[in-house]
Amino acid sequence: MRRFLIFASLSFVWLAAVSASQAQSSSSPSPAELFEAFNTAWEEDRWAEAAEAGEALSGLAIFGDQPESLQFSVLVRLGASYHWSDQEDEALAAYFAAQAIRPESALPYYWRSFLHFGNDDWVRGAQDMIQVSRRSGELFNAYAFRGFGQIIRELDRSDETDLSRELRTALLSNYTPENPFSTLDYYRARAAEDLIADGDPDGARALIRQTETAGLFFKYQTENEFSFLWDEPWFAEASDMRAAFERELAQIVQLIAEHPEYLDGHRQQIQVLMSLGRFEEAETVAAHAFERLTGGEPFIDADDYTSWLLNDWAYALYALGRIDEGNQRLAQAANFSESGNLNVSQTINYASMLAAQGRPAESLEVIARMYERSASSYGDMWTWAVAACAHHQLGQTSEANDLLAQLAESWDDNPAAYQRTLICMNRMHEAADLLIARLSDPDHDDAALEALQRLQPLYPDESFGLSNAWLAAFDELADRPDVQAALAPVGRVLSYDVYSTYWGTY
Repeated sequence: MRRFLIFASLSFVWLAAVSASQAQSSSSPSPAELFEAFNTAWEEDRWAEAAEAGEALSGLAIFGDQPESLQFSVLVRLGASYHWSDQEDEALAAYFAAQAIRPESALPYYWRSFLHFGNDDWVRGAQDMIQVSRRSGELFNAYAFRGFGQIIRELDRSDETDLSRELRTALLSNYTPENPFSTLDYYRARAAEDLIADGDPDGARALIRQTETAGLFFKYQTENEFSFLWDEPWFAEASDMRAAFERELAQIVQLIAEHPEYLDGHRQQIQVLMSLGRFEEAETVAAHAFERLTGGEPFIDADDYTSWLLNDWAYALYALGRIDEGNQRLAQAANFSESGNLNVSQTINYASMLAAQGRPAESLEVIARMYERSASSYGDMWTWAVAACAHHQLGQTSEANDLLAQLAESWDDNPAAYQRTLICMNRMHEAADLLIARLSDPDHDDAALEALQRLQPLYPDESFGLSNAWLAAFDELADRPDVQAALAPVGRVLSYDVYSTYWGTY
């Protein structure tokens, strides 16, 4: 999240008359010197020194006689200094003291939210974020957009449904992503579901009509809760998937023209072109973007998206049958850092692509890098899934079964990873049981239904026969009577003439 704080220029105007009991000895710094030391340390990010000076400053007897604006400025910055020097109890006390002076200000809530999130206290952090949204739209917009997704997921996992909804409402009301290629559409979809549950289909319809992200129409076309839309003429036109992706593509191209400094726009253009089966165009866009990236014309978000540009370029090359080139690009992507850390996503993707090509030994060599890297529980599940599949292909049954047991124990963290592994290992009865469990679980039914939709496979059979066989086996599960029975209360499965662009949709 962005660091964002503006303080008015303040002078520490000490009372002219200081009683003898408050007088400073000649060896002690004066109040003005403490104030200067505090400001200097703060500006230079020397947090321990700032905390020490600020503590001494706020502890002076005459501190409470100073203007409220000055007390507030010192206490909020003191809290942040404590926080960044790992003195969290002291930081909380300083934030609450600042809040007591100016309860209308967003700043104490803003800084305190970071402390809570750093301790995985998602509830208190979200409560503070909501207070920020009520007090300062500018400060609320200083939060990084990508952080909201994790916070809302954690609230949902903790059954904090009311708080999750309140934060999503604040997002839709008061937030504009800094990156023009980011979208609030997925939060609108959640809000539409809330309105349907509230008995307000007209409100839900109004939100859905604002949708610009083509992929969301898979959801609206197939989940039973949206069935009231299915016979409406405007919806039939809006949810024509090829037309929806064409509209999204036109919007992305326009945004790229307006904001050429963002690499994310080119990445999204490549993905939509692949969804439409325009693989040569996708490959050309990727090549040109990478040429610009390496030719000295920078993108402001290159650190975030270079590995993903290479990732999607590789997928376009695979779709064109240029397998060796695709592997080279994905291997290159796996060697790029991911948001400043050792790469996780492309390492997993590359290992999976090798397994799908029938190259399990090479897949295991690549996925072994993950054993020394930090990933989320979701990422760990993909690591085990890719390794289990590769071991199974090599006939290493014991290793595969050990990993399968880990996946079974933690399946709730990433059902798709467990589903794909069961199919790879040809354990179809267990795969059907898992799919039924997902469709019967309100936390997982929508993702399971989305995975069951029948899109065109991206990769050619001659090189990715295994991958396409696994996808076909997954499709066959939907036709089983027991799966159909679990599916009926959730939604329907449709076939589309657009392409699936992610190998992990299971």
